Parts: sequence; C-alpha cells; structure tokens
Amino acid sequence: MADSFIASEVLILEANMGTTVTPSWKKIVCLSEKSFNGSTSSTDIVTDCNDGFTNPQPSKKSWNISFSGYASTDPSANEGSYETVYQLWDLRTVTEFRIRNASNTYYRAGRGWISDVSEPSSAGDYLQFSGTITGNGAVATSGS
Repeated sequence: MADSFIASEVLILEANMGTTVTPSWKKIVCLSEKSFNGSTSSTDIVTDCNDGFTNPQPSKKSWNISFSGYASTDPSANEGSYETVYQLWDLRTVTEFRIRNASNTYYRAGRGWISDVSEPSSAGDYLQFSGTITGNGAVATSGS
C-alpha cells in the first residue's frame, strides 16, 4: 500500500476568466474547503418479470463544486477572492472551472456557473464566503 496522499492544501480552484479558445485561469484564493461532488440519479424499471421488485438503473449524472474560504482584500492580478465569486454569480457567467494540483495528477474540470453564494460574518471573526458551482455537461479528469 502506498503512503502517498494528495494534501488538500495543494488543491486549487480556478475559474476561466478568458474564453475557451484563449483561457485566462484565475485562482480563487484563501479557500478553507473545496469539494467536487458527483451524483447519478436512478430510474426504477418495474415489469411483470421482476416479481414485484424494482430494478433500479443508473440514469442522469450531475456534478457541482462547493467551496468556502476567507475574504482576501488584496488578491494579486491572477487571483480572485470573494469579489470575483460575487461578480461571476451576479453576471450569471457560464465558464470553465477546475480543481487541480500543480502536477494535474488530481484534476476535475468542466463548464458551469455559480448557483449560490454566501458571505457570512460573525462578531469577532473575519468575513467568509462560500458558494456552489453547478456543472453544465461532462467532467474532464485530465488537463494540461
């Protein structure tokens, strides 16, 4: 059994602020959590051949990426923070998003949009932000 693991701290979430032809990837910074989530719905097939039992079969697939972090007020030119997330949500921008490590040995990417955003703050804490990217189509598991 191998003792090599992918540390969550090395995974980055990026949004394509350019085009599909000329991508301009912007790293969403200061994240404390990022998660790729895939699901497959089920279709029940019921016939008189199943003795009254259902025969569930895989059906439509969907995916999303959830993330949360702390609002950075000083991101660099190639970084985005809560303001970038808000703008993508506000403009209903459909673009490419990806979670990856530097060597692309972990890679999940696809087109999507930010379907929800939250900016909670509590007394004595710092402004946080979170959101969900809803996928639109297939997921790529390798990239360059």
